Amino acid sequence: MRLLATYSQQPGSAVANWPVMHAENQKYVLSTLLPIRIQKGDWQGANALLKTFPDNQVLDQRLALSLAQKDTQSSLRLINQISQMRGLTGQELETVSYQLIAMGQGKMATDLLLREWPFNQTGNLQRKLSNRLYTQLAAHPEWMSAESKARLAKPLPTPAQRMAQARLFQGKEDCGIVRNLLGDLSPQYDAESWSHLAQCYPWQPGLALYAAQQAASRDSSPQYQRQVGYLAFAAEDYSLAKANGIVAPQAKAAEPDDASRGFALAAQGKHQEARDALEKARQVQPDSPDILRQLAYLNERLDDKPKTKQYSERVVDDIDNTLTPQQTLSDKQQEDRFAFRRIHEDSQRRWTFSYDGSFGLTPDSLNSAGNSNGAPRGKSYRSYQQIEAEYRIGKNQIIDGDQLSVYSRVFAGSKDNNFVPVDEPMLGLGVRWKPLHDQVIYLAAEQQIPLDHHHGEADLMLRASASFFNGGKFSDDWHPTGNGWMAQNLYLDAAHFVKADYQLYTADYRMSWHQKINGRQTVEPYWHAQYNASTDSPYRDNTLGGVGVRLNTWFGESHYSAFPHKVSVGLEYQRALSGHNRDTDSQNSLFLTLGARW
Repeated sequence: MRLLATYSQQPGSAVANWPVMHAENQKYVLSTLLPIRIQKGDWQGANALLKTFPDNQVLDQRLALSLAQKDTQSSLRLINQISQMRGLTGQELETVSYQLIAMGQGKMATDLLLREWPFNQTGNLQRKLSNRLYTQLAAHPEWMSAESKARLAKPLPTPAQRMAQARLFQGKEDCGIVRNLLGDLSPQYDAESWSHLAQCYPWQPGLALYAAQQAASRDSSPQYQRQVGYLAFAAEDYSLAKANGIVAPQAKAAEPDDASRGFALAAQGKHQEARDALEKARQVQPDSPDILRQLAYLNERLDDKPKTKQYSERVVDDIDNTLTPQQTLSDKQQEDRFAFRRIHEDSQRRWTFSYDGSFGLTPDSLNSAGNSNGAPRGKSYRSYQQIEAEYRIGKNQIIDGDQLSVYSRVFAGSKDNNFVPVDEPMLGLGVRWKPLHDQVIYLAAEQQIPLDHHHGEADLMLRASASFFNGGKFSDDWHPTGNGWMAQNLYLDAAHFVKADYQLYTADYRMSWHQKINGRQTVEPYWHAQYNASTDSPYRDNTLGGVGVRLNTWFGESHYSAFPHKVSVGLEYQRALSGHNRDTDSQNSLFLTLGARW
């Protein structure tokens, strides 16, 4: 029977038509035919096979059928039955929980995962299963019963496990749990965990400050430095607060507490309460620059657009009021002024329109297949272009600090060595989520629809992208001081096409120098290295290096808003360094690049 199934051209038909005489062969026929009938949606045929066995046998196959039919009640009953008989293996738990979530049965999957937590017998799948459970509970905290919460609050053996546990407990009412999980002060804790712990010692400012300093020593991001500053202020270490950018406001003796409390609450991530306290403090200190600045930050974080506009304008006016005929703005004042003008501009933005294009200047030039551009998926073209419109729904939509947007884009490439990219156009309609306030990480789901019905197929693209090392002094945004600045960016992108069932990956590191030529333009020489991979058949990848130069122009600024628009024109030479199954033997490409954002 096994030989028949293995070597026949149509094993399903061959096995189905073979007379079965032995019980062992009967189970083998089931294991061979049932997946085929499930794949075809032949529920009647699948049930007919299962009816040849008693109800308490072949439970794995019955579960596979119930999951395929999205029969929630049968799936739950079979899962319980299997668990009582022998328990689910780690791989079965991973598969079943994933399928339940995909079916929209996240609560059932969470209950199943909670039952098996902390997954000590699942080997290499322990971390994956834990992350899946924690993700579900973070999105639906109401699914965590008091009993489950008590279990999840018990510290696990390793620092990595305890860090993941602590992230489940974000409310101030859970600080006792956080202190129990992280209170051993392990040096292996990351910056986020130390910062979280710092928020949970409101009555011990010295210990809170120590935890915040540990966070800042591991990550130089501004939010951790500000936390040190605010907690140093709360601990009355004003020199340390000043060193971290927080100057004690000149409060009147009658009302010192509201300002102090507001700064301390801001350091603990309690943005609404901090704003309320600082609003009270502002009634006593209406011109305190530190209170005005902190209120601008807090209202931006709370996505209160009118208040963000009001306070960022007040800060700009406050900086401008230091100007005299004999006194110009210092570099620090110019940088602060631009930063609050950028907050003002960005907080009022709803729509963003962008255009990107790359045009091969020689017949052998080829934009490599990847996901870092708008080229149709998995294909390489001489030229490509895309135009996108994005609408911001708002911040703090799913979790605190996030941003949710919807967008549409049209993109196309060039066939038959054409210069103009108008072939095989596609329409993309998607939703884009930025889950973290202080990190440039995006998750997106996009439905792609061919606009030329003779080429391309509709598909759903699931995408994750991130940008690192491109903030602060290394960003590509305009710098108000100096003759130029160094910029860098590490861009990572991964996409999965659901229907076609393959993935695209891109990693690109770029370094450049922006040389100012006037008050709104730079010439930007740059180099970059890029790796692209596509898992379709045949597997393809390539590594390339490029050097180029761009002319960047910013425009549209106002007194209170920084430049909202930018246009770039560039020339880039690329050389393919290595690759498998590349679309051309040529290693050299030359491109005209165009980009715009408004």
